[in-house]
Amino acid sequence: MKILFTKTNSPYANLATEEYLFNSNKYRPPIIFLWQNQNTIVVGKNQNTFAEINLINAQQDDVNIVRRNTGGGTVYQDLGNLCFSLLISNNNESSVEVFEKSLQPILDLLRNLGLNANFKGRNDLEIDGAKISGNAQMKNSHKILSHGTLLFDVDLAKINKYLNVNPVKMESKKISSVKARVTNIKPLLKETISIEDFIKMIAKQYMQADVEELVLDQDDLKAIEKLTNEKFKSWDWNFGHNETFNSIKTEYLPSIGLIEVGMNVEKGIIKTIDIFGDFLGTIGTYEITQKLKNKKYDRETIKIELQKIKNLNEIFGAEIAIDTLLNLILK
Repeated sequence: MKILFTKTNSPYANLATEEYLFNSNKYRPPIIFLWQNQNTIVVGKNQNTFAEINLINAQQDDVNIVRRNTGGGTVYQDLGNLCFSLLISNNNESSVEVFEKSLQPILDLLRNLGLNANFKGRNDLEIDGAKISGNAQMKNSHKILSHGTLLFDVDLAKINKYLNVNPVKMESKKISSVKARVTNIKPLLKETISIEDFIKMIAKQYMQADVEELVLDQDDLKAIEKLTNEKFKSWDWNFGHNETFNSIKTEYLPSIGLIEVGMNVEKGIIKTIDIFGDFLGTIGTYEITQKLKNKKYDRETIKIELQKIKNLNEIFGAEIAIDTLLNLILK
């Protein structure tokens, strides 16, 4: 196993580094990448940035805003948070199996520190019922990226200040705010430790006898810088996926997550359509939106197009019936 420690707190550069390692064949998995972002909002790949964020508050406070390559929800990160990315070979395991295998070293550490930590729901780690980690994945034919966050000593007040959470999702979880659902690890510990020491503990959990530190060379750094500037710092990537829609339909499915369908329909024809949400699909929603664009807005036409899509479960990260999606689009 190789381990890489970030040398920057820029979310744009860190996400570019992660994507570079995922797409490059230069370094073989497994690789663990540990990184931190300063004053940052990270939006899920399938989400509507404008809907997820209180832009006035975020821009007034110079918060970094960036979209990641994986599904799931929007998160706030500061230097009290640790991000971890695990790149492994794709052995055709299920997403749940990969999550459990990837997160077990963290669970073991937290339990050794005397905490009641458990794997919960689709993609969370919790301590005594409060979330301390959210996780997501993406995959290709050769690799799987499983990454997540660990709330160690984050300014939790910033979560409610900067993030907008859909009331449909909040109602389904019977909570009044995001802050009420999450907690930090540090105040739960019997003995106080710094986040620097905590990061070292996490690193040690993943290290094996043959572990070596990964050092990126100048060619790597140039490629990462190019990806940082051309993709992760671009308005098109972070905001441009979103358009103004005439219609937005929303539904929360417990096994999948929140799904929002936005459409502009003119004279019975779907002119634009996009699908947002915090679902944990690994391949994005592009195939659905392209098949439905410029099609008639009627049940039979849409159903025929959805039936052509063979990987709906990968798109949404869990089993979804065509009629469920169809009913949401026509809701």
